Amino acid sequence: MSLRILIISAVVMSCVHAPEQPSALPTVTTAKPVDVIAVALPSVVLLVAQKTDGTTTFGAGLIVSHDGQVLTNLHVVSDARTLSAMQYSPDFVSYTPMDGGLERFLFEHKNYLVKAEVIRSDEENDLSLVRVELDTSKIPLLKFATDLPQRGERVIAVGHPRETVWSFSAGMVSALHLGAIQHDAAINPGSSGGPLLNDRAEV
Repeated sequence: MSLRILIISAVVMSCVHAPEQPSALPTVTTAKPVDVIAVALPSVVLLVAQKTDGTTTFGAGLIVSHDGQVLTNLHVVSDARTLSAMQYSPDFVSYTPMDGGLERFLFEHKNYLVKAEVIRSDEENDLSLVRVELDTSKIPLLKFATDLPQRGERVIAVGHPRETVWSFSAGMVSALHLGAIQHDAAINPGSSGGPLLNDRAEV
C-alpha cells in the first residue's frame, strides 16, 4: 500500500535529521500530472531485496534526507539477506515482463546498484527507514502535506508497479479512515514504499 500521510509525518519527524541548507524544490503551480512526476521521480529509489529463501523482491522508497535516508514499507526490506538501491535516471528504459522485466533491467544496470541497510523499523505501521550509499545531497526533497486530502482530490502513486520501474498510477480520494486514505489509484507489486502525492507534488 502507499504510505499514509499521518504516519509518515510522525516517523520522519522523529527519525530524520534535516540538513542545514536543503536544496530548493521547484514549485508546482499546476495540476498537470506531467509536472508532478517530473518533480517527484528523482526522490524515488528502487529497492531490491535478496531474501533468505533465495527469492528476489523489489519496491520503492522515498528519499527523505540529504544523507541517504530513505523511507519505505517494512515488508519491502524485511527478511533480506542483502539489500540494494538504485537512484533514478531519466535515461533508464524499463521492460515489461514479456520483454524480460525487472530481471533484464537489473542485469543491464547492475553497476548502478549500491548497498542499502535498514536502520529503523516500525512493524505496527509497516514502515522502515533505510540508509542507502547514494549521494542524495543535491536531491530536492518532497514536501509533506500539512493537511489531509479531501474527497474528490486527485492523487498519484509513484513506484515500480509490475516491474515497470519509475512509473505511476493516478486516482481520486474517495474516503478517509482514521488517517488512512482510500483511493482508486492502481497499486500493484512494486508500488509498495512509494509516495502518494497530491497535485502539488506533496506527500
